Amino acid sequence: MKPTILIPIFLLSLAAGAAHAAPNASFTVRKIQGATCLAPCAVHFDAIGQGSLSTTPYVTAETTDPDFSRPFHSLHFQWDFGDPGSGEWTTGAAAASATRASKNSDVGAIAGHVYENPGTYTVTLTVKNPNGQTSTATQSVVIGDRTTYFSAADTFCFANDNNNWAGCPLNCAIDDNCTVTTSLQMALGSGDNCSGSDDCAAANTRQRRILLRRGDRFELTNVIRMFEGATPGFVEAFGRSARPILDLNSGQLESGDRWTYMDLAYRDCGLSCMFLTLNNDHTTYFRVDASDYANACFDESNFWPTETWDRYPVLHAFVEMDCTGNTATGYGSWPSADYALWLGGTFDHDPRGIGTASSVRTRHTQHYLFSHITFLNATSGNNHLQLRQDDGDNTRWPAAATGSAAQMAGRFTIVSDNFFAESAANTFYTTRTCVDNGCNCGEPSGCVAALSGNITPVYDFVFERNFYSWPYDTASPKLAVYELQGGGMTIRNNVFDLQSAFTGGFSLVQVTGSPTAALSGSTPTGNVHVYNNTLYFNQALSNPFTFAGIRGTGTGCPQNCFSRNNLLVAPNFTGTVGNSGSFTASNNLLVRTPNPFAATVPVRGSTRISSFMLGSGSAGPVDTGYSFSPSTNRDVWVHEDAFGGCRGAGGTGPWDVGASEFGAPRCNQSSGGSSALLPPTLLAPR
Repeated sequence: MKPTILIPIFLLSLAAGAAHAAPNASFTVRKIQGATCLAPCAVHFDAIGQGSLSTTPYVTAETTDPDFSRPFHSLHFQWDFGDPGSGEWTTGAAAASATRASKNSDVGAIAGHVYENPGTYTVTLTVKNPNGQTSTATQSVVIGDRTTYFSAADTFCFANDNNNWAGCPLNCAIDDNCTVTTSLQMALGSGDNCSGSDDCAAANTRQRRILLRRGDRFELTNVIRMFEGATPGFVEAFGRSARPILDLNSGQLESGDRWTYMDLAYRDCGLSCMFLTLNNDHTTYFRVDASDYANACFDESNFWPTETWDRYPVLHAFVEMDCTGNTATGYGSWPSADYALWLGGTFDHDPRGIGTASSVRTRHTQHYLFSHITFLNATSGNNHLQLRQDDGDNTRWPAAATGSAAQMAGRFTIVSDNFFAESAANTFYTTRTCVDNGCNCGEPSGCVAALSGNITPVYDFVFERNFYSWPYDTASPKLAVYELQGGGMTIRNNVFDLQSAFTGGFSLVQVTGSPTAALSGSTPTGNVHVYNNTLYFNQALSNPFTFAGIRGTGTGCPQNCFSRNNLLVAPNFTGTVGNSGSFTASNNLLVRTPNPFAATVPVRGSTRISSFMLGSGSAGPVDTGYSFSPSTNRDVWVHEDAFGGCRGAGGTGPWDVGASEFGAPRCNQSSGGSSALLPPTLLAPR
């Protein structure tokens, strides 16, 4: 039986003799700690800029291409961080495959890296446009050494007893900066002679290097607010045992400014394990375990009355964190920043299956990167990601602080290379972008009265190379994977294992239509692109399936919206597949038989992104005959599939549908694509 091609095939050829200008690669280096950055130093790399949208002096116009009006979406950005010994990501979409993602390279207009060793590193950005033209930019990044930066007088070690100081950089036999205590308040608090002749770190008065012995427990007895200075400070671990425990006793440890917290374990967190507020504009959390949070794993609360939008940029990094919830009502995290990184780690919001809240609810994101993370156990009635924006219509936003629409907008956010283990019992969306602080505009009743007319612009989000799986629960009615409020959204090169994910009709994407009285502020700018995604389910269903649909009573996606080259493999599906009429659809493919993948798809809960690589040759329908013409098909280019394979011979065609292409040469490596899997990580049902 031949595959069903939903839209007639058409061919587009390269325009002969057409002259095209090359891109101009450029990027900004933002060290999270500030100008002086000591290893481990997290760095935010930004190839976007804000150009004419900016009213603030710290923004520059970055990578451009005169032939492409939306370089952020249209160009291919390849990073080499100059740190080949940095290893591989053990979490995220590719973590269980034979070809894990390297920490030394990445793809996307925003990138991040942690330099764990001091030195001078050369960072290289290579940008390619759809015409195949490239441009390269390099910059040096200088990373300092914290072991020599801090004097002995500014270095402190704390332990629960006097038995073992191995690993402390001080001579504890004679140095009274080695202090025996179980009190986190004493360790971080002010003043000398806190315990006999021993000294406290006075971390609320200046930056220091503070080391807590592994295996020990330090309890908080009150609120601690770390110093907000202009130089780096560190709270870290010494010794060889388990991470030292910071028992917050439901209290609050405010992060301070330019502090790095590393190799620590937070327990009994109250409002938040990691709490950032007021002037905490540069904070890094690295290899932190917060496996006992009740309300939030971390909270970037830059919405307090004294905080104003014109104070940005705010730079935060959360790298290789482990966040595990323990309550029915907690929200996992509240990101709210302009330039922030969340890289690697595991976010397990609802392991006990009792929660009712979203895993992540943002208040504001600009130039934010979520990447290489493993998301587990979303609550059954909510989402992993609610990328929301505060709308200015409440007392948290003073009138003088609202700033321009460009400053308040949610924009330039990338969600890439993550693994999402979804809840099949969830009847709502798994990921949402929202134009107000409650996602109210997408509800049937429209925006609630208190928010109506105060909608924050939301645009330029990219979701790419993520793997979604539904390993838990039983199938239930569901709306869609994505609800998109706002414009300029790109959903590409993702893989969706939809086994037992839903019953009834279903959509990959639902766009909240153009503004009406009932749905004010949704997708007025259009430019929603849905392409090169691979989807699979094996249940016997006859209800309609939609790649790109419309929610609400608006007029749909008003301009430049398309659904293209998506592959749906559904061997027991007898329903129809389509798109909203406001989307231009082409070369989407429904396959019932034969199996187009390189191997038989495993049962749900044991698949990985590599389970959905396409077979080669005549093994399956991998080609719909679509070719790319840069003179006609602007802003639709993507060079790589979900495994880093180049799409088509020489990057020109023929093109395959879906996100997975078996055996394709890797665009930036000489080796082939992913092959055998490592032993799969067990995701046992609750």
